Amino acid sequence: MLFQAFGKIKQTTIMIAIVLIAVGVIMLLCPSSYVGSLVAMTGYVMLILASVMVFDFIGSAKQTSDYISFSVALIFILAGIAVLVFNNNMLAVLSIVYGVLLVLDGVHSLIYSTTFARRSGSSGWPVLMGLSIFQIVVGLIIIINPWWNTASALLRVIGCAVLLSAFVSICRVIIIWPIKKEKGGED
Repeated sequence: MLFQAFGKIKQTTIMIAIVLIAVGVIMLLCPSSYVGSLVAMTGYVMLILASVMVFDFIGSAKQTSDYISFSVALIFILAGIAVLVFNNNMLAVLSIVYGVLLVLDGVHSLIYSTTFARRSGSSGWPVLMGLSIFQIVVGLIIIINPWWNTASALLRVIGCAVLLSAFVSICRVIIIWPIKKEKGGED
C-alpha cells in the first residue's frame, strides 16, 4: 500500500514536470501580440486548477494533507482572480504570482532534499538542495522584478524559470526514487 502511494506521487511529479516543460516552452515561444491572451489563459487555468482541488477536498477524508491542498487551492483562486482582474498592472501581478509559486516549489524541494534524500543516504541530496536554493533565489528575483519592463520580456523570464522548476522536479524524482534493477536472474 505504501509503495503504491509512493508510485502515485512519483507519477504525479513526472506529469507535473511534463506540463511545466510545455508551459515553459509556450511562454518562451509566445509572440508579443499574444501575451495578453496567454496571461488571461493563465488566470483561467489557475481558477480551474483551484476548482478541481476544492472538489478533491470536498470528497477527501479531511486529513492534514487535504487541508494543505485546500489552502493551496484558495491561494490559486486569489492568484487567478488577481491575474484576471488587474490587467492594467499585469507585470506586477505576473511577477508576484509566478515568483511566489517558484519560491513555494523551491521550499518544497528543499524540504524533500533534507527530509527524504539526505536521510535515505542518497549522494545527490546536496545537488537537490543547491538547485532548490537556486530556485528560491530565482523566484525572489522574479518577485522583485528589477530588469523586465515589458510583459513579453517578463514572460520569457518566467518561461525559463518554469523550465528550471521542471528540471528541479525531475531531479527530485531521480534523487529520491532512484531506478534500480531488480536482483535475480533474467527469464
